[in-house]
Amino acid sequence: MALAVVATGTDSGLALVVGSLAFGLGVGTLITAPPLWVRTVLDRVPFELAYYRVNVALMAGAALGPILTAVLHDHLGGYGWTLAVLAGLDAVALGLLVLTPRLGPRATPATPAAAASDETTAAMLSPG
Repeated sequence: MALAVVATGTDSGLALVVGSLAFGLGVGTLITAPPLWVRTVLDRVPFELAYYRVNVALMAGAALGPILTAVLHDHLGGYGWTLAVLAGLDAVALGLLVLTPRLGPRATPATPAAAASDETTAAMLSPG
């Protein structure tokens, strides 16, 4: 997304196209990745129970991220160590994501419509 911001300061058409594509990929990932992650990793928890918690955590991170960055910048004396700490937090989050086992007992759909939706989704995702 930073590439998109940088590209807006240039007169090059190619840079604007590349920046727009980079911004679109960033936004697309931001919108589509959380529900896919919830459905894949937390498949034993009902989607409607798991997704809102993940979404609240994402929004809290987006709200608190700039504050954490500012506090770290002030206490560590610049952006060098600040970015290192933030990269470390990203590495921890990635490790938790990779190492998280599938959680909870297999959820039973709350309604027949939910059961049909789950069967349709499973049929679409199954190979062959």
